[in-house]
Amino acid sequence: MKDVLYYSTLAGHEISDDVVVVGLCPSSNDVRSRSDTYWRLKNWMNIVGQYAYDFHNVIPDILDAEPKMANVNLEDINTKLSKFRDKKVIALGNFPSKVLDKLGIDHLKIGHPSMRNRKWNDFRNVTMTLENMKDYLRGTH
Repeated sequence: MKDVLYYSTLAGHEISDDVVVVGLCPSSNDVRSRSDTYWRLKNWMNIVGQYAYDFHNVIPDILDAEPKMANVNLEDINTKLSKFRDKKVIALGNFPSKVLDKLGIDHLKIGHPSMRNRKWNDFRNVTMTLENMKDYLRGTH
C-alpha cells in the first residue's frame, strides 16, 4: 500500500513516535519540488518548534482521492495510528478530522495547508493556527 510521503526519505526530516500529522491522500505533485502544501506544513511545524513528526493519510493508496468514507480502510488507518492514541495528532482539514473522530482518536484539527485554501490569505488565520498548534503540542491547549 502506497503512503503519501515517504518522510523518512526526505532530506533533513526526522520521524517522531510522539507526533503525527494526518492528511487526506497522496498528491500527484512531486513533494520534493512542487508540493506547496508539503512545504507550508514543514514551515509551520518548524515555526512551532516541532521538527520531528510522522505523517499518514486516511486514504494512503489513491492519488488525489475524493474525500469519501468508501475510500477509507478504517482498520488499516486504525492500525497505523494506534501508537499515537495517547500522543499528539494533528488533522489537516475536515475529512481527516472526521475519520479520526470515527476512530475515537483525539486530535487538533487545523485548516488544510493547501495554497488553494483561501483562509490562508488572511495572515491572522495563519497566526491563530500556529498559536493553536504550539499550545496543543506543548499541552496547554
